[in-house]
Amino acid sequence: MKELVDLVIKESGQILDEYKIKRDSHYITCMWANITPPNNWHHMHTHANSFLSGILNIKTPENCGATFFQDPKIGSRMIEPSYTENNILNATEFSVPPKKGLMLMWPSYLAHAVKYGTAKEGEDRIVVAFNIMIRGLIDRRTARLELK
Repeated sequence: MKELVDLVIKESGQILDEYKIKRDSHYITCMWANITPPNNWHHMHTHANSFLSGILNIKTPENCGATFFQDPKIGSRMIEPSYTENNILNATEFSVPPKKGLMLMWPSYLAHAVKYGTAKEGEDRIVVAFNIMIRGLIDRRTARLELK
């Protein structure tokens, strides 16, 4: 597991750096495996008390469910016009097809799920999931919080 843990720490560090997140360090709060049987799904959810969440696809049988994400800005749908074409700029959700070895990471507040799979074979979809947290001082005008 050390190689996997090292990879997750490295990749999450690059994401935190890209977002310019001030921190003393970051760490994995938990890691687990999800095994989804053929022709199944996983409900929409978020990951409380985490900063980033992610998965690494280990086994992805053909037609197993895709991971999909929902726009967290509910207010953006107050007036939702008709579109001449759906694209990434006007989407309220998007899917990422499963691919063995693909790692995905996202902000933990982002609602996500696994779509219902239509696999014909008797193979499970297997992912390793994880949460990342930061350590350091958050010092804002209205609050001061030290994360250890």
